Amino acid sequence: MCGIYLRNFDSDSNLSNNQKIEDLKKIASLSSRRGSDSSGIFLLFSNSIDTTSYLFRTPDSSSVLFNSNEFKKIISLEAQSNRSLTLAFGHTRMNTDGSSYLLGNNQLAHESTRCKQSPTD
Repeated sequence: MCGIYLRNFDSDSNLSNNQKIEDLKKIASLSSRRGSDSSGIFLLFSNSIDTTSYLFRTPDSSSVLFNSNEFKKIISLEAQSNRSLTLAFGHTRMNTDGSSYLLGNNQLAHESTRCKQSPTD
């Protein structure tokens, strides 16, 4: 059982990255179910010079992911780099086949070499 969400922030350039993250927390929460969720999110940041992307996966709920030190560190780093969050694609997953603690059971998307993996990989 999955909750999948996508949020394009191109038309919301007046929002800060923190406001965008709060929006994502609400969306992820609505996509979650009670019980043992796993979650992941792909974030794309850009400015007029460059683009960076990050992929986070955890065998925990989206609230744990959003409150992790690594996630907060990346959001802070991107704010200092003046890159704006432009796209987010995420999932929440109820454990239906096997353990949620095996990251192979918690796929988010086809991973590209450009993605910076979270330390839990």
